[in-house]
Amino acid sequence: MNGIFTHSRKEIIEILTSLLQFNPYFRLNAIDCLKHPIFDGIRNPLMERPAPYKIYLQVDQPEYYDNKKS
Repeated sequence: MNGIFTHSRKEIIEILTSLLQFNPYFRLNAIDCLKHPIFDGIRNPLMERPAPYKIYLQVDQPEYYDNKKS
């Protein structure tokens, strides 16, 4: 990523790399993403609420990926 986005800050490359992980075991989730320092200037924890129910996506089922490889 550093070779592609040569003028981007280290934090941008870090979060982008984490978000682009195909395997959900290694991908940054929404909660951790919002806690990333890149959002410190705009994040308001008082306005954050959990979803009323857990959301399941078919693509996140184990048969769709191999959690041993990244």
